[in-house]
Amino acid sequence: MFLFERLIGVGLYSLVLVLICFSLVGKSVKKVKRRLFCYSIILSIFAYNFVPYETADLYRIYEYVEAFQKYSFSSFLENQVSKSDLGVSGILYWLIGQIGIPQLLPAIVTFVCYSCIFYIIHKTAEKNQISGKNVAITLFFYMSIGTYMFVISGIRCMLGISLLSFCFYRESVEKKFNILHIPLYLIAALIHSFSAVLIAARFVTSIFDTKTTPIRKLIYFVFLGAGIVLVFRNFSDYISDIMEKADSYLSGDLYSYVWEYIIAILTCIIILCVLSKWRKFKEGSSIKLNVWFLYEIALFSISLCICWEFTIFHRITTYIMPIIVLPLLMTALQTNDNMRANTSSRVRSVGEVPLNLNSIVLMISVLMLLVACSRGSLCSLKFFVW
Repeated sequence: MFLFERLIGVGLYSLVLVLICFSLVGKSVKKVKRRLFCYSIILSIFAYNFVPYETADLYRIYEYVEAFQKYSFSSFLENQVSKSDLGVSGILYWLIGQIGIPQLLPAIVTFVCYSCIFYIIHKTAEKNQISGKNVAITLFFYMSIGTYMFVISGIRCMLGISLLSFCFYRESVEKKFNILHIPLYLIAALIHSFSAVLIAARFVTSIFDTKTTPIRKLIYFVFLGAGIVLVFRNFSDYISDIMEKADSYLSGDLYSYVWEYIIAILTCIIILCVLSKWRKFKEGSSIKLNVWFLYEIALFSISLCICWEFTIFHRITTYIMPIIVLPLLMTALQTNDNMRANTSSRVRSVGEVPLNLNSIVLMISVLMLLVACSRGSLCSLKFFVW
């Protein structure tokens, strides 16, 4: 169904991805930033023109947007927010409904999501002097997973995850905190229950940060405990809904798709390679064994424990883990290149030459892109229907 339209859709997506990646090779960090910004604009234009099938989440969301056009804000709050599970996303749908152009919703969400993700890529490249080639490999890996469809169609989940990742990166890697992080965390938590769980895990993981002194850990633990009490007192119904939904996933016989399982497993293979190699490479990196790395380890461990449940496993391994691994992957790729260059002028014994991580990531990424475009989520990408 829609074979020609889908071929055009995945063809354009893949072509632009390859062109952007080639344009990054050999470029300075400043030019990398500009190209990533241009890429986020192109992705947003694609999202604006995306035509969802009637079973897609976005098709149903468009119905919400159109229905909310007739409500004033006060009547919307009274009649919809209190009677639905849309939460903060309902306000976003209402705002787009007032504008009267539903296609702006996926376009805006796409721009916000990839601006957050590309911020992580650009800042890591800037801080660690990552070559344009390794930025290109990292970008190709991430965009080959196929999460683009979950951004433009699912709307809520990836938006919450990208906001979480942006704030988390600034706080743990850049050591920067802004008061605006608080409302961003709150929006991310209220826009989707999965991102709320990830935010909770992010703060719990900080307790195990090896770079934090015992006194600071104690203070943090006290504030974390107080925060938990406040959350349970003021959002008890929301917490109950999250628990019930998690129980339904873990105990029920819900949706599963073998091709997305394959993509998730391939993603895990790359992440496992990066984690194992990065531990050896981290001495030359400004990203130490801190909460960012520990968070990825925690997510990876959880994904292995619940790999039999598709929905949660897939979301962890393809939604959040690839974003968290981006700085680690870029640093590992660059350090790998530096080590290979340092050993190129002498006889290399077994074990002396580091693993060619670049080739492994590229080969698996190409395979993931082929699966995503032919049988995975990306195969439903189309911009028109004849």
